[in-house]
Amino acid sequence: MKMIQSCVLFFIVFTIMMELLPSGSFQKYMKLMGGLMFLMLFFQTIFGTEKLLPSLYRNYYKHVQQSPDMAEGKEALMDEYQEQLETQICSFLEQDGYEVARVRVMMKDQQLSKVTIRLKHADEYDAIQVKNKLLEVYSLDESHINVES
Repeated sequence: MKMIQSCVLFFIVFTIMMELLPSGSFQKYMKLMGGLMFLMLFFQTIFGTEKLLPSLYRNYYKHVQQSPDMAEGKEALMDEYQEQLETQICSFLEQDGYEVARVRVMMKDQQLSKVTIRLKHADEYDAIQVKNKLLEVYSLDESHINVES
């Protein structure tokens, strides 16, 4: 439903912009840019930003790790990356209505290796649902995600 609302709103705004532009050479460029923007909006609503962020963080981290002038700051960067992942997982689960007591992320060889989550007021069904949600987002083995209730 959100995707349909976003697309309809985009087409309304795009149509108004096209009517305000004088006819001529700029309209073909506006149509091209509008089509590209629509594709970006479409893929963002389908895939979601939450699923893309972990790979973006990981790629940024690998790029910085390979830089020779950042050798002394690797530990601080690793801690920051770990905190960002914990915050991201916590906010991701809270958006779905879960009360998160604690999130702990373990790193191994500069990659996410284990996630431990403690939920407040949750039963076994909620723990299974949270585990499945995290399996969709992060490329981990099922045994590397622990959800405690």
